[in-house]
Amino acid sequence: MIRKSIILLFISALFSGIAFGQKVKYKDLMVLLTAKQYDQAKPFLKKYLLEEDGNASAYLYMGIIYQEEAWKNDVLKQPDLLISNVDSAVFFYNKCLPKLTEKEIKRNDENYLMYSRRDLRTGEFGIKLSDIQLDLETRSKSLYERRDRVITLKKLYAEMESQYTRANSQYKNFQNRFETKKELYLQSDDSLILKLEKLISTFDSSQVTFKYYKSTLQAFGKTGYNPVVDLQEINDFKKEGSSMVDFMSDDLKWWNYGQWAKKTSAVIRDEIYPMRKEIIAFDSQINKSREKLKKDSVTVSTIELLNHPLFTELKKWDNDPMPSGLFQMKIAELEYASEIMEEASLKDRDNISHKIGMIKHQQGVLLKLDSLASAMVNRDWEKDAGNYRNFITSSYGTVTVIKNLCKSTLEFAKRETVAKKKELDENMSLLKWVISETDSIPLFKDVPDESKFKPMVITDTHTAGVMQLDSLWLGYFYTVTPSRTADLTVSFPVDTASITRRDLPLIKGLSLAVTDQLYYILFYSESQIDGKFPITIAKISRSVGLEWSGIFHTILTPVELKYTTSSGELSIKTSNADGNNKMVVIDKAGSRIQ
Repeated sequence: MIRKSIILLFISALFSGIAFGQKVKYKDLMVLLTAKQYDQAKPFLKKYLLEEDGNASAYLYMGIIYQEEAWKNDVLKQPDLLISNVDSAVFFYNKCLPKLTEKEIKRNDENYLMYSRRDLRTGEFGIKLSDIQLDLETRSKSLYERRDRVITLKKLYAEMESQYTRANSQYKNFQNRFETKKELYLQSDDSLILKLEKLISTFDSSQVTFKYYKSTLQAFGKTGYNPVVDLQEINDFKKEGSSMVDFMSDDLKWWNYGQWAKKTSAVIRDEIYPMRKEIIAFDSQINKSREKLKKDSVTVSTIELLNHPLFTELKKWDNDPMPSGLFQMKIAELEYASEIMEEASLKDRDNISHKIGMIKHQQGVLLKLDSLASAMVNRDWEKDAGNYRNFITSSYGTVTVIKNLCKSTLEFAKRETVAKKKELDENMSLLKWVISETDSIPLFKDVPDESKFKPMVITDTHTAGVMQLDSLWLGYFYTVTPSRTADLTVSFPVDTASITRRDLPLIKGLSLAVTDQLYYILFYSESQIDGKFPITIAKISRSVGLEWSGIFHTILTPVELKYTTSSGELSIKTSNADGNNKMVVIDKAGSRIQ
């Protein structure tokens, strides 16, 4: 404690003296040097060496000061300063060595007391020149080793940082170029694969460099650093992987760019590329189906096409894949063409009801085609051109060609929709009439007053009513066929006393189709004559035509016809508002039994 206080007093006095320009005395400096107060001694020792060039001890201590500083320098944060201190230390050791002689040591032995040791042979303490020389050589060698190690460490650190930074930059280029990872997959090509491989190589290099860097760092011994890389998996392409790390820290949370790039590359090679080939092949399959329909005039089943697994595969990568929309549009057009082909090949082409059903189904297909084509016309084609460049180029050449295809398909759908609407209206109109030679018999009761025909019975299989020929009223019967052309026409006399133009609103009709070979027609007036209802009955068969007709009267109103197969009798059920019922029976020859 007393010695330390004396040294402090000396330092104060020394500073005071130097401040007034006094010359530095080496023996005063030795007090600081032997006390290892190197920080305070350094500036004065420097000044001393500027004035005195022959003191070997001064060069020795100057080298020791720089060596101590080199050992204190941070190997990562102060590599250049450390190298400079090493070079300075070796420089002063080299300056010291030539000046070291036996004479110098004997004359100034107090300056080399640090090398004093007991002679094992004599037991006396002494200082040997060889010991000092060996120490300086050892110090220089150790310093050069540290210097070389720091240079290597600095280089490895720079390489490691540069490689990881490049990997980070390469990854962020992917982030900036693509809005989503799925978009990256869809727009991938061979050049992107090469960029992924470059990222893998860059990142792997950073990993290898880190291993050399860490082993070099550990060779220093205690440095205060123990870096460990903790690889972070990238799960969210847009949100993860862009941040950098502090390479000076021990906990190095590095993004695992290599793993991400390898996985991405594998998906592109194993899933995206095969899917692209399948897209082109499926488009070709649809085109071949269309050509077959045109060439061979055969219908094509579109169910199998619509159930193709490619639609599900595309949905995996894109919520609204352009190829799916295009395929659905082309398949709908193919379905419509098949419907038209099927209609043209029908044997029962005159079946109007069936034809109306087909037209309505065709309208449904056209509505779907119109919707699909409209959606395709209004797509974001700039985005689609990027996502499906390979398909567009391989199958259509340019995006303009495919856009024009969608536009022409939409125009076709709209033209056909108008045509089918007109065709449906025409056929719906045909349902209202039965055609017999030059006559058109209405299948609706609200006919104009001037109409020749006044229907009383209208069913799916036949119609009956009264018609006026000049001033004569007759009953008529026509079968109703799917083609709306009558294959059985019959006229028969009616009760002209009750059936007049004035009384037509009161005339009602009943019919009974026993089979498609036998029919009964009954007309009656709601106006009674002499307290009874006048009725006209006709029996019509396909083999004979009109078998018989007759005029009868019933007390109650006719409400239902029934036929007895065993006897061939016709029963007419009659009733009134009070709920009273009475059966009127006509035999097979047309005579009233009761």
